[in-house]
Amino acid sequence: MNMTVNFTGGSTGPLGGADTPSQSQIDGFKQGLQGKSNEDLMKGLLDPNTAQWQKDAIMQELQNRADKAGGSQGAGSGGGEDDIQKLLKKLMDGTISDEELKKLAGLMGMKPEDLQAIKGAVQGQGVGEQDGDISGG
Repeated sequence: MNMTVNFTGGSTGPLGGADTPSQSQIDGFKQGLQGKSNEDLMKGLLDPNTAQWQKDAIMQELQNRADKAGGSQGAGSGGGEDDIQKLLKKLMDGTISDEELKKLAGLMGMKPEDLQAIKGAVQGQGVGEQDGDISGG
């Protein structure tokens, strides 16, 4: 069964997450995430138009994948969970360092340059929006 998962607020409008989705919507969205690449999930997570409930589901899916990948690396996966959450937050905020970016890429099974490209694309969108609101004077 093919299912398309869109990382947009849908009918919730630009505020996204203002309306509470039904459990079947949440379950359907979560199932659709399983077929997405880590890169697609990261793009959805960093997209300002993604509703908060969708971001929560994406974070959970990324965490599940990291746990599965880290499970074969031995003990300490509980600490890794906190690391991933913190590093994803920094990535979303745009405050992640190059060293942290490399660590997150390793935890997520991605290439650092892929995360950097996603981060750059998202920051580029944000900067453009901010520049439109600033008046010189």
